[in-house]
Amino acid sequence: MRFPTLFSAANAALLLDHSSHTQITWANTDWNEQVTVTNPIRLFGDRRFSSFYINGFGSVTTDAPQLHIENSQTYSKYGINDNIVFAPNWAAVQGTPTVHYATSLSSSQVDIIANEIKTNRPVKTVRDGEFNLDSVLVATWTGMKVNADDADSSYQIVIASDGYFSYVLYSFDGEDKPEWSLDADRYKPVHGIVTHHRRMDLCVKSEATENRDWKVGSVYGWNTYDELDCSDCRSFTECGGMKEQDLSEAADANTQYTYIQYFKTLPDSVFSHYSGQYYAVCQCNAGFSIDAAMNDVFERKCIYDPDMYESSWESTEDANGNSRFTCQDYEKTKIQLDYGQPISIDLDVWPSKFEFLLYIDAKLLPKKFQQMFYMLIKAIFEEVMKQKLSTSVSVNLHPENYRNRRRQGRSAVLANDELGIDLDDFDDMLDWVGDWAPELAVDDIDDFLTAIEDTAEEVGAIRDDQVTTELDVILGIEDDPATLTDEEITDVIEEGLLVMTNNTAVTAPIMNDIQTEIDNEKNLIVENTACHGLRPGTGNNPFWQKPDSCCGPPGGDPNKAKPYLSSVSGCCGLTNGWYRTYELSTQACCDGVILNQSHCEIDDNTQALFGGCTIANDPNCRKRKRRTALKRRFIHHPTCLPLNRSGL
Repeated sequence: MRFPTLFSAANAALLLDHSSHTQITWANTDWNEQVTVTNPIRLFGDRRFSSFYINGFGSVTTDAPQLHIENSQTYSKYGINDNIVFAPNWAAVQGTPTVHYATSLSSSQVDIIANEIKTNRPVKTVRDGEFNLDSVLVATWTGMKVNADDADSSYQIVIASDGYFSYVLYSFDGEDKPEWSLDADRYKPVHGIVTHHRRMDLCVKSEATENRDWKVGSVYGWNTYDELDCSDCRSFTECGGMKEQDLSEAADANTQYTYIQYFKTLPDSVFSHYSGQYYAVCQCNAGFSIDAAMNDVFERKCIYDPDMYESSWESTEDANGNSRFTCQDYEKTKIQLDYGQPISIDLDVWPSKFEFLLYIDAKLLPKKFQQMFYMLIKAIFEEVMKQKLSTSVSVNLHPENYRNRRRQGRSAVLANDELGIDLDDFDDMLDWVGDWAPELAVDDIDDFLTAIEDTAEEVGAIRDDQVTTELDVILGIEDDPATLTDEEITDVIEEGLLVMTNNTAVTAPIMNDIQTEIDNEKNLIVENTACHGLRPGTGNNPFWQKPDSCCGPPGGDPNKAKPYLSSVSGCCGLTNGWYRTYELSTQACCDGVILNQSHCEIDDNTQALFGGCTIANDPNCRKRKRRTALKRRFIHHPTCLPLNRSGL
């Protein structure tokens, strides 16, 4: 997402005056200089860098020097296994480049950097709003031009760390980066951040991400301590397209999700043949979730199999060997129990082993540790319920993030645990941690808790007073609603409350209030299956699958509704008031329209190429499709073209 530029003549300049910095005297025409920083700088996860390469054509790299943009899909030349490229304006220019650098700064320049970061970073509460510079690298390119008649351009990079958090700043002597269509090698200049593994994986980020980075005046600010979101469509992995893989493995694969690729650095002790890992964070489309509690975010990794010489997108499997994460319409087919209010934590029922978690301000943790923190609380809750009940229960700790619940604006604070249960089986918890952070490589719960506590202490997230004081939760019952008794549902409600409090003055009124919701949930399930068995069959159908839902207007005549299986098909309320089923693997319901693609986004290129013919229930669609020679490329039209000499 591109943010509005706040520009004035006063900030149309490089961030720092470079006149006192050291000018590089190039040893040869490779035009690169390796520079060591005062203290190692952590970038994009768990790897720290002690030195960097300053390249003459406007980039700084981590693992190997690289002067030119190469004519390849990852911009890199043969022989470079892994590299991170910081590119204020990576472009071949005329003449010998003039570059200055510094690894120590005057107090006034230190203050300029700290003020830029503290003032503009979206997360201003990190380390209580402080930024005390621990290590820095500044490189400035001046008098850069592609053609002899071009005006001189100058740009600068600052890589700054306070010992844990790191940021990279780009600044320019004009309103923005130079507008060069091609560089001296006839390639399009690269701006942003690029990471790659050989020529198999590429992560590109060229625009600021909301609530993470910033763009103010001629300064770009990049958050480089969290794992890198590969938001540019030029990004790819050796695994290829995730949905294409799913469909190749099963014709009825569920593809009701969107995903964004990420890159994270890894310590040497984890993956010796990789210095980083490429993975994806997926989110189910509106109306779908991965469990009955309406959780809808999950992770998949791009894994290389050295025995098979192939790579594939993988996710955690259940005991039956099936993917644990499938986006389905659980809201219509399973029971959700919502207490309707946050429940205060009763410290008397919170296990002492996990009490320190209540004093951590999770908002101050790096994003990865925030995710693990929430998952740990969720896992504690579910583990207690599993030991108390035979009913399978899932837990949602973030109800404000899910778009299909009736209450969306409530607080989603975390909280606590059980009464009379001794937690001693942590295998499931460690499995969840392994999904999101395999680099921790822990097989003992105490090691994992130590990692969270040490990180919280290092970033200043531990407080003297209790931070987590209440929990707002949705419980999902995974069992078939037809087999559940009222007593079993009541047990789930009671035991869920006992995870949080033993106060009968709190639990009794809530028990009374939630009974109405239980009746509504059960009535909804009945309504969603009322059409089953009403339509006579016409013979044996070898492809028949037992339905679990009905597609029709809520409260309407079940004889006019269509049975369907919610894991394979969806039900879309059309703009004309009718209801229609659609295939989850190849279609999506978007604002009352069914699209012949598994997501709702239609970019300008797709719209122009197909004349709007992406709508399944458009009566003119079939006519237009017959007139186009691109019919077979209809669904899989790429949003990016391959890199070539004319660029993108």
